[in-house]
Amino acid sequence: MRHQSHPQRPGCGRDAGGLRQYTDLRRGRALRAWREIRAYTAAHGGAPLERLFATVERLARAELRRAAWYRTLAHRSQRRRAVREGWFRDVALPAQDEVPPFESTDLDAVLRRSTTVDPLPLYLRIEDRNSMAHSVEVRLPMLDYRLVELVFGLANEWKIRGSLNKYVLREAMQGRIPEVVRTRVDKMGFPSPFRQLLDGKTFDAVFELVTSRRARERGVYDWERMVRDLEAHRDSTNAEMASRAFRVAQLELWARLHDL
Repeated sequence: MRHQSHPQRPGCGRDAGGLRQYTDLRRGRALRAWREIRAYTAAHGGAPLERLFATVERLARAELRRAAWYRTLAHRSQRRRAVREGWFRDVALPAQDEVPPFESTDLDAVLRRSTTVDPLPLYLRIEDRNSMAHSVEVRLPMLDYRLVELVFGLANEWKIRGSLNKYVLREAMQGRIPEVVRTRVDKMGFPSPFRQLLDGKTFDAVFELVTSRRARERGVYDWERMVRDLEAHRDSTNAEMASRAFRVAQLELWARLHDL
């Protein structure tokens, strides 16, 4: 049983605009990248120069990741940090000598990967289960293959422009939906309220599950650290700690369901 721990993929959520800025800079369009950065920070806050320096650093790291030796060093560094700070023991983590494949962080490459590899396929499986469980038909008009092919063929400025993502869709909806909706720049997702869920009786149930003798004997957790961290946050659980606890609880329930 190995615990796959992946860093957050670039461009997820609100920072998707950074992909456009990075891609422009990588292709030598420095002035265009600077305009995008200024428009983005004007809407979302932050200092344009700081974001420019962060984008340059991101570009340097991305170019270094083309080299297998750098990806190996980065993987080993992440693995050591996971062992040092995480709740899983060394045996449950990806092997140290694994070399992650190179993944481009250009806007088009990230969009293609998010559509065909991760996370869209996972989301579709989850929603398919949800719809079948509740006998509700789910339609996904935005995934019509003709629309997907059209959007992938568009230039980047029609995908993200300044502070606005989904730019071509926003333009198409002009006059059809309220302007306050069409032009809003903050992304409202559907985060799981882990901190609220891990209050009172729920905390006790999760704590009992993840600190049980069966969990301890499984041999994949740093059991002492896990118990210590949970005890320290019993009365003031933060979102990260709650998320960790729920992930371990889910793994434990899955393992018991399959008699592992």
